[in-house]
Amino acid sequence: MFEICDDPRHEAFLELARQLNQRVFAQEAPENIYDWLSGSLGKFRPPDNSGAIMDWKASFELYDAEIARRIALAQLPESERKQFNWPWPSWNNLIDPIEPGLLVLLAGPDGSGKTTFAECIAEYWARRGQKVVFVHFELSKIIMLDRRAARHTAIARRQLKLAGELTTKDLADIERHKAELLKWPGEVTYLHTPGKSMELVIRELVALKDAGQCDVAIFDYLEKAAPSAAQLKAFGSNHFQREANDVELVKT
Repeated sequence: MFEICDDPRHEAFLELARQLNQRVFAQEAPENIYDWLSGSLGKFRPPDNSGAIMDWKASFELYDAEIARRIALAQLPESERKQFNWPWPSWNNLIDPIEPGLLVLLAGPDGSGKTTFAECIAEYWARRGQKVVFVHFELSKIIMLDRRAARHTAIARRQLKLAGELTTKDLADIERHKAELLKWPGEVTYLHTPGKSMELVIRELVALKDAGQCDVAIFDYLEKAAPSAAQLKAFGSNHFQREANDVELVKT
């Protein structure tokens, strides 16, 4: 009995085994099976890792190019720099813009406003032309949209839920802010992921990135990801190790 793993490469190997089994039982010529298997195995070759190696001379060439890139970036107007800095000057004074490959963790006790901060950061980046994906494991799509409307109109969420109490001005404010947000050069894509493992979420993010819809991802929140079959096998009930593995999946 086979246990199917979340990793699509394992599923591909399993399909290859099925096809091999069929060819053997169909009594195909061994030479034909060998040729087919040799060609099929080439598709499973691990990716070339030579890009991970940087020799001494190349390190200086790469750094020269990076310094030149930074100089050119500094000469652009701030609105054109496409940097992931922060909405608040007090943060920018202490925290540099996020660099590619870095993971920033926003931590705090329950109810301290972590999700609100994350939403404000996502919308700030969207206003500056970035394609942001907001991964929300807990809050529903409608709650996310209620919160957005409340932020931009100052209408309490309770009043938004009781729509019959909205005034003509309230409805006009909702339409006005909708028009303003749709003019942003960037956008926020909401990815609702309750019950999904981080492996599945990353797969969806990769698809969005390939489609040009993801420059940066925000997770609300990391510890809500469900364990995958591979994680349960490797780490069992140790959720700390599973979360550490989730972080590595996000970073890589």
